[in-house]
Amino acid sequence: MPADNPPLEVPEQPMTERRVVRALRRYSTESELYVAEASRGGDMHRTDLHGLALVMDWGFDGTAATPGRIGAALGLSAPATSALLERLEKAGHVVRAPDPADRRRVVVTVTEHAMAVGGGMFSELARHLRPVLDSRTPEELAAIAAFLEEVGDATVAAREAVRAT
Repeated sequence: MPADNPPLEVPEQPMTERRVVRALRRYSTESELYVAEASRGGDMHRTDLHGLALVMDWGFDGTAATPGRIGAALGLSAPATSALLERLEKAGHVVRAPDPADRRRVVVTVTEHAMAVGGGMFSELARHLRPVLDSRTPEELAAIAAFLEEVGDATVAAREAVRAT
C-alpha cells in the first residue's frame, strides 16, 4: 500500500455498538433488496422510488414538496429533477400544481394511485413487520423511532459531509 494511502483505522467499538451498526447495515441492505424484488416488473427507477418516498413523507409531515426541495434532497440537477417528476407524473404517482400560497412555486403531491401501488409493494413487508412491532410496548416503539430518526439525521449529515469533499 502506498505511503500516501495509510490503512483506514477504525476505532474499536464495544460489542453492543458493533451489533447495532451491523444490524443497521443489514437492515439497509435487506430493505434495498426487498424494494428491488417488490418493484420487479414495475417501470420505476430507484431514484423514482426515493423521490416518491420523499413526497409521501413530506406530505404526512405537512411539508411542501417542491421540485427544488426534491432535487436538493436527492442530489439531482434541475433537469434531472424535472425528468424524475415527469416520469412520476406520467405514471400517475404525483401531481404538480401551483402552490396556493405562492403561485410562482410548484408543489408536488402524491396521488391515491401511488398509495395503492405502494400498498401493494409493501404489504408483504408490513405483514412480516406487524408481529415485530406488536411485540414491543409503546414506550419501546417510541425509543426505537427516536433512535432511528437520529440515525437518519446522522446519515444525512455524513452524506452531506462526503458530498462537500
